[in-house]
Amino acid sequence: MVKSFAAEFDQIALLARAADRLRWAATALIEARARFNPVIEALPRLGMALVLLYGGHLAIDGQIGVGSLLAFSGYVTMIAMPFRMFGFVLIQAQRAAASSLRIYEILDEEPAIVDRPGAREPTLDSPDLGRVEFRDVVFDYPSTSRLSGDSTGSTLSGGQPTSVLNGFNLVIEPGETVAIVGRTGCGKSTVARLLPRFYDVSSGAVLVDGIDVRDRKLSGLRDAVSQVPDESFLFSESLHDNVAFGRPDARRSEVEAASRVAQADGFIGDLAMATTKWLASGATPFPAANASASLWPVPFSPILAS
Repeated sequence: MVKSFAAEFDQIALLARAADRLRWAATALIEARARFNPVIEALPRLGMALVLLYGGHLAIDGQIGVGSLLAFSGYVTMIAMPFRMFGFVLIQAQRAAASSLRIYEILDEEPAIVDRPGAREPTLDSPDLGRVEFRDVVFDYPSTSRLSGDSTGSTLSGGQPTSVLNGFNLVIEPGETVAIVGRTGCGKSTVARLLPRFYDVSSGAVLVDGIDVRDRKLSGLRDAVSQVPDESFLFSESLHDNVAFGRPDARRSEVEAASRVAQADGFIGDLAMATTKWLASGATPFPAANASASLWPVPFSPILAS
């Protein structure tokens, strides 16, 4: 890819800038260690020198025995290693504190899309069960100006709104397979993201099983909709755990059946043995796993969006 776009020099420049930043960070770390490590290493030895100096003076004067002096020397030697470890733990604690700030920024973030009061689920005898409808849907992605409080939303340079969907209507009956095709950026993936309510529509409504997705419980809605991404991802777990990620209580027979439906049994081989195989995060030793892994949730959800 780099050669096809003749981007070698640009990539080398990017690597050089990244290396400069890494070198700066490494230099700062070395300077910090150069200040503290000598102190951490010197203090135990200083303690030993004081014990020998003062204890030797007392032993010469006969105030303590040689055994007491050796005992105190041994005590100082015993506490030297814990003292060094304390310095190491202190450095690690500072790193952990810096990392925890970033982690808690994410954990403390409140989701913008939550269950509405009175959210409900469809009944099994509903005539619209399995029916999907997009009704006069208008949608545009949140812009930086909107997030900062500007109510004008995102616009093009000419002042026109950049709605991804504008008056979109579609009805998919149970059992139907519908393909939405178009140029890049026309809203195909957006349609799939609106079904499990990753985003809320700007106006109009998306109905699944005859109920507006905003009036349904998120857990039930997302159980009913499976997403097939363009690029699949495998967790650092067994094949069984990857297949049953959305259904942790799934039995082995269900997992094996899901693998067959996804046509993954051809490269997995002996399902009874392979479902326990551990996979590296984001990778797999099986040739076609990345293509078929995306289809594994299909048997567990009545609605499939890709």
